[in-house]
Amino acid sequence: MLFGEAGTWKSNLVIHAAYCIATGRRWLGFNTSSANVLYVQGEMTLAHTKERIEKYCAGTKQIFLSNPAHLPQNPTPAQLDAAEVAAVDISYPPNVVVQAIEFLHLDESSGFESVKQDIIELIRCFPRLPVVLIVDPFYKVFRHDLIKEDEVKYFLDNMDLLRMNKTLQDACGGVSIILVHHAKKPTLDRDGHPISAGTSDMFGSAGLDWWADTIMRTELEEHDETKSTIRMT
Repeated sequence: MLFGEAGTWKSNLVIHAAYCIATGRRWLGFNTSSANVLYVQGEMTLAHTKERIEKYCAGTKQIFLSNPAHLPQNPTPAQLDAAEVAAVDISYPPNVVVQAIEFLHLDESSGFESVKQDIIELIRCFPRLPVVLIVDPFYKVFRHDLIKEDEVKYFLDNMDLLRMNKTLQDACGGVSIILVHHAKKPTLDRDGHPISAGTSDMFGSAGLDWWADTIMRTELEEHDETKSTIRMT
């Protein structure tokens, strides 16, 4: 799970994660293994999501080609062509499938079955690699009450059914899940400074905290006026 307050670059970070995982590149210093990625965006329109991803991919290509290790100072035409091919392979992997769905509820059987079929189609269209499902943001795919433990548990059971489905495991090696979530409003001390409660600052039932095997929190660096430096815990 990746959570934080609004404006802490969660969607950008998870798009970066999707494309790093698709190509087996390092993400924020963490090693990844290649996987097919289904990125479900529930908050932005498809056009907005497409624009953001195209900017990200174009930037990735520019960074790749600016690296002297990939393009020497006086490259030959053959080296230029090879670098261009490598840059496109890294920057525009076909095995990241993006969906912008406004009314998808994974805590209901219809939404669960819909995503399950999308994963099956992803496995059919792309090589036999594991699948990573990214849901951004979590609250948009949850129709019921995020505070109620039994309703959150029903959603988590659905996610575990995806992870442990024998047919999917045999077909691709398994499914992993990344949920992008929001922090609840912070508690302030007497001086007006927020008090951190760690992963308990995620909005919703404590079952989310107990279920996830890794939780990362994003926060803006308070001294950066550009609001572009992120602290991750």
